Amino acid sequence: MRIAVLAAAAVMAFSSVQHAHSANVALIIDASGSMNARLADGQPRIDAAKAAISDLATKLPDETVVSLRAYGHQSPRKAKDCRDTALLVPFARAADNRNEISALSAGLQAQGYTPITHVLGLATDDLKPLAGKKSIVLVSDGTETCEGDPCVLARKLAEADAELVIHTVGFGVDDQTRRQLQCIAKAWRGEYRDAANAADLSSMLQEAVAAAEEPLVASEITVAATGPGVLAVENGQFHNVYNGETGEKVGAIGNGIGQIELPAGVYNVEFGDKLLWKSIEVVARETTTIRAAVLKIANNQFHTIIDAETGQELAEYANTQDFIALPPGRYDVTFDKALWGEIDLSEGETETLKPGGVAFVPAEFRSIFNEAGEKVAVAATGAERVMLPPGKYKVSVKGTDIPFEIRENEIVRIATK
Repeated sequence: MRIAVLAAAAVMAFSSVQHAHSANVALIIDASGSMNARLADGQPRIDAAKAAISDLATKLPDETVVSLRAYGHQSPRKAKDCRDTALLVPFARAADNRNEISALSAGLQAQGYTPITHVLGLATDDLKPLAGKKSIVLVSDGTETCEGDPCVLARKLAEADAELVIHTVGFGVDDQTRRQLQCIAKAWRGEYRDAANAADLSSMLQEAVAAAEEPLVASEITVAATGPGVLAVENGQFHNVYNGETGEKVGAIGNGIGQIELPAGVYNVEFGDKLLWKSIEVVARETTTIRAAVLKIANNQFHTIIDAETGQELAEYANTQDFIALPPGRYDVTFDKALWGEIDLSEGETETLKPGGVAFVPAEFRSIFNEAGEKVAVAATGAERVMLPPGKYKVSVKGTDIPFEIRENEIVRIATK
């Protein structure tokens, strides 16, 4: 019901601006590797996004001046390209470039990183030569994966250009991404919208562009509260806190439920040496609470936590740990060379991985392969068992491949003599 109401509202709002003052609208579409993830109906996110952009192009008012920029579509993940963006369609009247927007968006391939800060900076440069109201509509399914904090940049650019507005659309996002996109939109006088599926994304895009078409209205002057605010972390371990603009360490938060008093601003909270939860806005005289996700692994092995989008190793999970606190998001976990992939962690919730295993009788040296024939683990002589993610595997015994399947929390026993 909510989606239907939103869709109807989007159509009404969109039609109401057909003859209104035209705006300059910079469309930005996420084509990073995470956009290959599938929606509940099995459709890849990137395909849904391309369809939504094409649908939007057909419905834009003729006089809207619009461009299309994409990011993450030119370089593979292994390139770690934090400058991967291109202005696919320069600014022109929608009547003149709508077909080009549809055609070029249809050819996008999702594969790379998510350099949101860099892209927003370029998009504002794209808009500078244009007169009148200027708006950016950003669609993303993930957080910044490169240097910089897009919320910090948003606050700076909003102060520098009073005619610039940004609207953000989160497409199937986790809690950390939603917070970041909300922070960007709030700083830049825009609105944040959630989209969970293809139809929803199409409606939210139309709403966002309709809002971009509306003329600027003078707002009442309000006096912001002054004084420090409080940043609190729940379910956490030990976290250093950094100023999002300068990168300077400003304090630390202890285990469990900890908090720190800070001046109003944007901060990053560290979860290990390579992992930051960015774009956390602290407001004067208010408490901002972030709730770490908790990951538990039910075995006694050593694991590496990997960013599912970038492949970057983020943290280590030692065999002596009871759990690890992480920002909400999607992760991969190593089991020797096997991978338990795409583990979705939600803010404040606990996820427990219960690997299965294989035991050889008698316990002897054996190489274990996945379905693709890649060696993913080795059973040592005398080893009681090898723990692995659920999946299909095989082992060679006397020249014959023996397939077997591992299920969660179960041990498969294979007699080799």
